[in-house]
Amino acid sequence: GAQGGVRVGLGRGGAERHLLNIAAYLKGRGVEQLVVQLCDDQGLLPEFTARSIQTLSLGFDHKIFRLPLMLAKFFARARPWRPQIIVTQLPMSDIVGRLAARQLDVPTLSVWQATRYGPEAAGNESFRARVVLRLLKKLECLSLSPHSRFIAVSKAVEINYREALGLAPARCTVIPNTVDLGRFPEIAPLRNFDRAGIRLLHVGRHVPQKGLSTLLQALALLPSRPEVLLDLIGGGPLTRELKAEAFRLGLHSAVVFRGSIHNIVPALLDADLFVLPSHYEGLSLAYLEALAAGLPVIASD
Repeated sequence: GAQGGVRVGLGRGGAERHLLNIAAYLKGRGVEQLVVQLCDDQGLLPEFTARSIQTLSLGFDHKIFRLPLMLAKFFARARPWRPQIIVTQLPMSDIVGRLAARQLDVPTLSVWQATRYGPEAAGNESFRARVVLRLLKKLECLSLSPHSRFIAVSKAVEINYREALGLAPARCTVIPNTVDLGRFPEIAPLRNFDRAGIRLLHVGRHVPQKGLSTLLQALALLPSRPEVLLDLIGGGPLTRELKAEAFRLGLHSAVVFRGSIHNIVPALLDADLFVLPSHYEGLSLAYLEALAAGLPVIASD
């Protein structure tokens, strides 16, 4: 789920899908694991269940002031389970996991998915979200211990976090995000050139980071707009606002809001172009999946 730049559940974002891939990989190699979400979010939960990955929800909402209660409940559940290592993704989980690990005297491994504390992130969030991120940064620094180690999905993300949290390079490493190519045909099918128009596709959460308002405004400038169709797969707190903007720009017949889709591959194979106008990214899984499907990509730098 998402609110004020904070995600603490098993929603359908790239970080959560990355976690699913890692958990499935470890499951296949006999590693005993428990995936804990701080709040109730059904997003990818059925896919974890389908792979027989044990999950636990602590049942909180997304409010940052719940952190002390989250920590207490997480510690109470983790102590009898006696983990040998705690792996965390996303800031609130990083904080809770690292503080609990201190009490359990076990190491932690945090996975960084985006340049969360950079000027690009702060400049594209609301005032409330920027306040939350500043508080999260302070709490992250307090949660660090000598036993904390870190993985970044790109060099830029590593540098951003290291500088923000004051970490030595030796504690961090870069492991890029990956895509399971087995989900895609070895040779991408030819596009349907007989149909009228060009079909654009965007996959991602509807949050300020993704730059979807910019995408709609760009689409409205195209002289051949009736011949260009845009499919938006995903959802989030800005969905209603984006629908209103599409209507205001006269794009109601050119933009289709498809919501979340379980299997994204058929939509990728059917599209003509993938668009990714994000203000900032770590190493977008949606971008990598578009390339795996043989799609040309128009993306921000």
